[in-house]
Amino acid sequence: MSTLLFLKVLNLSWNASWLIMAVIAVRFMLKKAPRWMSCLLWGLVALRLVCPLSVTSAYSLLPSAEVVPGNIAMEQTPQIHSGVRVIDHAVNPVIGDAFAADAAAGGNPMQAVIFAAGIIWSIGVICFLLYALFSYILLKKRVRAAVPVRDGIMACDEVKSPFILGIIHPVIYVPSGLRADTLDLAAAHEKTHLRRHDHWWKPLGFGLLAVYWFHPLCWIAYILLCRDIETACDEKVIRNKDRAYIAAYSQALLDCSIHRRTIAACPLAFGEIGVKERIRGVLRYKKPAFRVILSAAVLCVIVAVCFMTNPQNEPAEARSPEAGNGIIEHKEMGESVSPAANPSASEAEWTEPASPVVNLSASEGADPTEILYADKDRIIFSEYYGLFVYSKERRAITNAVDLEPIGCSRTQGDDFCEKAVSADGNTVYLHPAGSGDMFVYRVRDHSLSREIYDLKGYALHGNPEEINGLDGTVGTVFPATDSCNMFCTGGACYKIGEGSNERFWTLISQFGVYVAEGDMVFAYKKELTGRSPNARYDIKYTVLTNNPDLTFEEVDRSFYSSDSSDWLTGSMVIGMEVMDGANGR
Repeated sequence: MSTLLFLKVLNLSWNASWLIMAVIAVRFMLKKAPRWMSCLLWGLVALRLVCPLSVTSAYSLLPSAEVVPGNIAMEQTPQIHSGVRVIDHAVNPVIGDAFAADAAAGGNPMQAVIFAAGIIWSIGVICFLLYALFSYILLKKRVRAAVPVRDGIMACDEVKSPFILGIIHPVIYVPSGLRADTLDLAAAHEKTHLRRHDHWWKPLGFGLLAVYWFHPLCWIAYILLCRDIETACDEKVIRNKDRAYIAAYSQALLDCSIHRRTIAACPLAFGEIGVKERIRGVLRYKKPAFRVILSAAVLCVIVAVCFMTNPQNEPAEARSPEAGNGIIEHKEMGESVSPAANPSASEAEWTEPASPVVNLSASEGADPTEILYADKDRIIFSEYYGLFVYSKERRAITNAVDLEPIGCSRTQGDDFCEKAVSADGNTVYLHPAGSGDMFVYRVRDHSLSREIYDLKGYALHGNPEEINGLDGTVGTVFPATDSCNMFCTGGACYKIGEGSNERFWTLISQFGVYVAEGDMVFAYKKELTGRSPNARYDIKYTVLTNNPDLTFEEVDRSFYSSDSSDWLTGSMVIGMEVMDGANGR
């Protein structure tokens, strides 16, 4: 539980980072605007850190809505999707090499790292909250000898400077023996805090800091929030006051300015900070013009729209070219769909290659579907016009690349397109045989670059071992991740188990998948026969599934169990027959 929560907090902190940096920049631009507007911006930061949901907007400036995938601990090669190419290309190779799943070692290092990070984060949160509680208790003991001097104001010898203590029933504490005029000014300031509910906002800010204690920008935001709250309170107190009052108020601030380590260290005690800066601000205060307030308000709205909303484009793994039902229209040959029909080798990376528009039910003719890679998570296959990545979890095509604009749509002749996939299934190498270059497609971030053709030393998926299938066609053996080999021809895929030297192939499915109701795709079709508890006859279930080990008991239990964990996932029952002994069914 702490692991999932930590990943969510990590993503929220990343998205809030952009907003915090924007607020810091805007804060300097709003020097002539009322400081309460800066407090409003910090409120947006708090909302961003608290709310796990966000609307999407075309005006969002966030590069990515989810930097750390929720299933990163389960990925064969873990990667982040920050949306910033420099960061992704710097971080992903490191974590991909260091924390790649190793079946031989019997574990996934990233799972251990995420689990440990979640535990450390939880301990940090608990320590912060305990610190707040203990500091509050200690300060409460120090002021227990306080005596009332006015309504809601207590004086105590242990108090060296005015402050507010409490959230539900706040009390103003002042030093004993404070002069009457200084007491009046101090009371005006503290009561303004209460009217503004500042004694709520600071503890809330500290609570968020406790959750995001690992993030440096959150520390900066908390410090600036406390300063802006004090400045906003000062401005409200001296607004519409004459110069004599302002001078007396500044003197009162100076009189009360001493080091207050105990109070400042208690997040539930609201005392004054940054007195020198505040006195300077009070003496220079001028009531802002309406145009300044209006401009500041517009700027705040722009910041909210650009950094409080998520980008409309989904991460590369979630992108799908109209993958609602798996059927896509065919685009006419020759239509330009890429930034450049014939890019030079020196051009920069394409951040998002063009997607083909195809009809998967159309006749392939002499150019059958070619399955390039398959594992427990995805299938990468190609037609002459496009490269496709199918996610088994999403049951949809998540990525697609138009091969025609990059000159990789030929299947025969001197310019035919050679295709290779990395061993981890994250990179596809596309090489027009008549060219000295190759196109490198990265599945995770949906990017395409052009490089010099050279695959020496690359860890590639599959070896070019040809073998005859049951239907007499010739295909290639692809090593799968489950200690089995997969053999694919243009029309079908087969699988051979361990230790079988006679190459008895079992047909998996036509084109590697079974399709049900347009968008649900399964790898296996199974007929399971058995008898339900207390039943008179056997039952035969016909099931489409992605689980090769699915049993009759699991299917049968899913019909009558009230436990949601027993319900079928990744499977669909398409037929059920009662096997009557007399009539055969």
